[in-house]
Amino acid sequence: MAMLEAKNISVRFNTPHGSITAMQDVSLEINEGEFVCILGPSGCGKSTFLNQVAGFIHPTSGEIRLDNKLITGPGKERGVVFQEHALFPWLTIGQNILFGLNIKHRPKKECNEILEKYLDMMGLSAFKNSFPKELSGGMRQRASIARALANDPRILLMDEPFSALDEQTRKKLQHELLNIWAKTQITILFITHSIEEALLLADKVVVMTARPGKIYKIYDMNKYSRPRNESSNEMIRLKDEIKDILSQTDHPTRSDEIAC
Repeated sequence: MAMLEAKNISVRFNTPHGSITAMQDVSLEINEGEFVCILGPSGCGKSTFLNQVAGFIHPTSGEIRLDNKLITGPGKERGVVFQEHALFPWLTIGQNILFGLNIKHRPKKECNEILEKYLDMMGLSAFKNSFPKELSGGMRQRASIARALANDPRILLMDEPFSALDEQTRKKLQHELLNIWAKTQITILFITHSIEEALLLADKVVVMTARPGKIYKIYDMNKYSRPRNESSNEMIRLKDEIKDILSQTDHPTRSDEIAC
């Protein structure tokens, strides 16, 4: 049985102009320890799907189960990293990372051990007492990842976490994320609009169509060994193939755009 299972998910939003179908009949399985990237055009429902797994919103129809338990709201077994770092500006980096553990009133010694572990893992040991405004964008995202991991989630949900970063920082954090995933073997659901990023990171690349979002194709990337070279013939071929898919599916039909 898959660790995460979405069955026949559809989502509709009511707007002043009528009802919009964001996703339609989406089914997906994610196995424990798997790194899955969802890729697609803007408005295809990528983030909507992640927000349902996080428990922030509910499907109009269908269901999502984690460890065979129906997801009905947020839970500690799901860590979320957003596009923006979402750190508390009045707390130090160390206090931000420990925020969830302190709410649970975990023993101080245990908290300190967890803090040092993830500060070291993310290369932030020298910045434990710094405030978010004193760090670069890349370092703030490292702190966000550390905060999510410190709560020991079953699955890490990442919503375009590197999209606001410059290219050099982005590539560095992609490499670091793969190292963290290899060390922790945590399950990762990663949303991106970058084909190159998905091909570099994922065990499984899920390509979605434009609204109403549907799964068009799933690529099994395990046949391509890591580290992957984005300039290799295989990666160029896959990139061109996915580009072609997205160019064909990037326009919602008029009937799907607004349904009264």
